[in-house]
Amino acid sequence: MQLTLLEAAKAKTFGMLSKHENFFQEYDFNFKDFRDKKDLRILEVGVQGGGSLGMWRQYFDDPLVVGMDIDPACLKWQRERVRICIGDQENEETLRRVEQEYGPFDIVVDDGGHTMKQQLVTFETLFPLLIPGGMYVIEDLHTSYWPQFGGRKGKRATAIGYLKYLIDEMHFEYSKHPRANLYYRIKHKWKPFRIGPSTIFQQEVRSVYVADSIAFIRKATDRKDRLLKF
Repeated sequence: MQLTLLEAAKAKTFGMLSKHENFFQEYDFNFKDFRDKKDLRILEVGVQGGGSLGMWRQYFDDPLVVGMDIDPACLKWQRERVRICIGDQENEETLRRVEQEYGPFDIVVDDGGHTMKQQLVTFETLFPLLIPGGMYVIEDLHTSYWPQFGGRKGKRATAIGYLKYLIDEMHFEYSKHPRANLYYRIKHKWKPFRIGPSTIFQQEVRSVYVADSIAFIRKATDRKDRLLKF
């Protein structure tokens, strides 16, 4: 019988961790499709006490767990099938180097410094490199409301604001449809329309799931602009 994430956290064999209680339930719900995957690769940005790495080792079926942190002291948590990379998550080159060495990743969890720049740079760099169907997680979204982390209520330059933007990106084709423009509908009488080149986020974000202070962004496996008829 598989462990819940909370049980896996309690059963870990090394390190200490601290996570909001509701995160465990959200992880169980969103990670169901990954539990039995062979050769799963997971990157967690932010190592600190090392306990999350041990938790993932208990939770998944013999995964490769990679932890990234700016603090060289985190190297002590390196184990068999647990690798530690030292680097700054605001550095795109460093993020790509970790992905090239240990990826492609099925899952990326951002539990790093939680500043707006860190969260947005890390997402925009690593999400496109996830495997199709992969999952990107951002923890501690509440910092979007805290000025000392660069947060500011209602602004797109926060992680919360960016997630709202991603929802618009997921639905980009509908904003280009004639029905979105009354003037176009009347003047052109529903003439065929074309959508210009789309961004990677418009095409590859399958879903955005947001719970209290945590988000799960799933990468698509198929192009989303195909209409199937039966």
